[in-house]
Amino acid sequence: MIWVIIALTIVLRFYRLYQFAGFAWDQEQLLAYPVKSILQGDLTLIGPHTGPGNVYLGPLLYYLAVPFFWIFRLHPIAGSVLASILGISTAIGVYFVCKKFFTQSLALIALAIYATSPLFNLNDRTIWNPSLIPLASLGVLAAYLSWWKYHNASYVNLTVLATATALGIQAHLGFIFILPLHLLIWLKFKPPLSWPKIGWFFLVAIGWFLPLIAFDLRHQGINITNFLNFFLSGGTQFNLAAITQKWLELMRHSLGLIGSTLIYSHVPYGNVLVGVMILLAAFWWRDYLFIAYLVIFSLGFSFYSGNVPDYYLWPILLPAVLIISLTFQQLAHRFKVSLPALVAIILFWFSFKTLDEFSLTPPDSLEHKSQAVQYIINRSQSQPFRVLYDTDLGRNYGFVYLFDFYGVKPSDNLSDPAFVITIPEFFRTGRRSDVAFGSIGIINPKEISE
Repeated sequence: MIWVIIALTIVLRFYRLYQFAGFAWDQEQLLAYPVKSILQGDLTLIGPHTGPGNVYLGPLLYYLAVPFFWIFRLHPIAGSVLASILGISTAIGVYFVCKKFFTQSLALIALAIYATSPLFNLNDRTIWNPSLIPLASLGVLAAYLSWWKYHNASYVNLTVLATATALGIQAHLGFIFILPLHLLIWLKFKPPLSWPKIGWFFLVAIGWFLPLIAFDLRHQGINITNFLNFFLSGGTQFNLAAITQKWLELMRHSLGLIGSTLIYSHVPYGNVLVGVMILLAAFWWRDYLFIAYLVIFSLGFSFYSGNVPDYYLWPILLPAVLIISLTFQQLAHRFKVSLPALVAIILFWFSFKTLDEFSLTPPDSLEHKSQAVQYIINRSQSQPFRVLYDTDLGRNYGFVYLFDFYGVKPSDNLSDPAFVITIPEFFRTGRRSDVAFGSIGIINPKEISE
C-alpha cells in the first residue's frame, strides 16, 4: 500500500505542473535571476530579502535550485519541479516519522492525507522560499516527538532540531517563533540536556547561518541591524487591545487554514468550522503539542503590525495532520472500518478534490505567460519592439525573464512599435485585446502587420 500512495503522491505533484506553476516576483526576481547568476559563476552569500524589514534570508534555496535550472537549461519550470520534489520528500518523511513514533497504520493515514490533500498539492507547485517550511516543520516535529516518546535529546536529535530550525528561519523570518516553542516543549517533556549538548545545538544552528554572518562581517552588520530594527520598532505593536484583537483574528485564520487541509472549501467559515472540530479533537487527545503550536504562532504574529498571509502559519499544518490522522484512526476502530478501506476513502476524497482544483488552469500561470511571450516574439517577425505593461500591482513580473530565456530583448527605443500586455484583459485601457492567453491580454502595435 505504501508504494501505491507514494506513486499517487508523485503523480499528483507533477500532474499539469506547467499549467499550474506560478511565475511572478518571487520566482523571477528572487530565484530565477539569482540562480542564473550562480550558474554563470557569480556565487552569493545571501538569499532573497524580505519585504518587511528588508532582511536578507539565507541562500540555501538558490543552491538547491541550481542543479534543476542547470538540467532544464534555465527554463523557469525548473523551480516548480524543485517545489514538487520538496513536497514529495516531505510526504515520504511524514510517513517515516509517524511510523517511528506511532504505528504503521497511523503513518499510512498521515501519508494519504499529505499526499493527496489539495492544499498541499497546490502549495507544492510554485517555488519560493516558504516552500522549505514544511520540510523544516517536519524536522522540528520529529525532534519534539523524540522528546515525548523517549525523553531523550541525543546529539542526532539536536542536530536535526538545529538544522530544521535554521532551515525554517531561512525560509521565512516568522519561523523564529519556533524558538519559544523549543523551550516550552523542553519544559514539558524534560529530556536531559548537558552544556555540551546545548553548545552542540547552537554550533550546528550557527553553522547554517555562516554565509549570512560572513556577509554581515563584510557589510558592517547591516543585516542583523535591519533585523533588530524591524523586531524592536517598525514591525511590532505593543498595544494590548490591538494585540488581543489580532490574536483572535489569527486564531480564526489559523483554524480556517487547518480546516482547509481536510475539506478545502471555498466557503471560509466551512474551513473554520472544521478547524474548530480538529482543535476539539486535540483537546480530546490531550495533544498539547498541537495546541502549543497554534497558540504560539498566532500569539507571536499578534505583535506584528502588518498583514499575516496564510504561509506565515504553515508550521502549524503538520501537527494538524497528526491530529487528523489520530482521529481518523480512532473513528475507524470504533466503527470497525479496516485500514485499507479507510486509506482508500481518504485517497478517493482528497484525490477527487485535488483533481477538481486542477480542472481549470490559473489565468496567469507560467504556461500562459510563456505563450504570451512566444506570441509577441513570433508576431514581431524579428523587428525591434517595445513591451508596455498595463496590469494589477505585481502581475507584470515573469515576462522579462521569459524574454531573456527565449533570447529576445525588447527595445528601449521610444520610436519602436509597442506591444501592450494587459492583466486582467480589460484593465485600464478598457480596450479588447487582440489576443488573450488566460487573463493575459495582448494589444498588438499597428506598425506590425500579420
